[in-house]
Amino acid sequence: MRWTVLPVLMAVAVVAFVPAAGAQNVAGDYTVSVRGSNYYMDTTPPRRTISDTTTMKITQTGDKVSVEFGTFAGSSAATIFKGKVGNGLICGVWWYEGADHETKVLWGRLQGPTIRGRLMYPRVAYREGLVPGWTEITFLARKKPPTPIRPVVRP
Repeated sequence: MRWTVLPVLMAVAVVAFVPAAGAQNVAGDYTVSVRGSNYYMDTTPPRRTISDTTTMKITQTGDKVSVEFGTFAGSSAATIFKGKVGNGLICGVWWYEGADHETKVLWGRLQGPTIRGRLMYPRVAYREGLVPGWTEITFLARKKPPTPIRPVVRP
């Protein structure tokens, strides 16, 4: 009895960590080029161009993803989007319950080790420090190659 249960439990544990059918494995670290604009409703000029690089880290369980986007052109650091991946597409949202009009949206298309996508979020001036307007960018994320494991050489 004991030998029958153990392999079944091990199989269930392995299946729990395998991405769902149709979900491409996108987990990893990325280098990201961003291009777009910040739009301002209360300053001149009303549009400022963004051209920057940042990082992105994706963790994945099945078809669910968590996308941590790094800082670029004055944006909030480490914005974490929650979403899904499947059929060659990825999407995610960020929303904070204390700021219901600060939703950020990310979506893109998977192309091998790269993701081409868009990111858009409004900014509102209900709190000090926020400027009314919005940010809209396109991005190209390239997956970083894994770091090779070097053997320990002992004299």
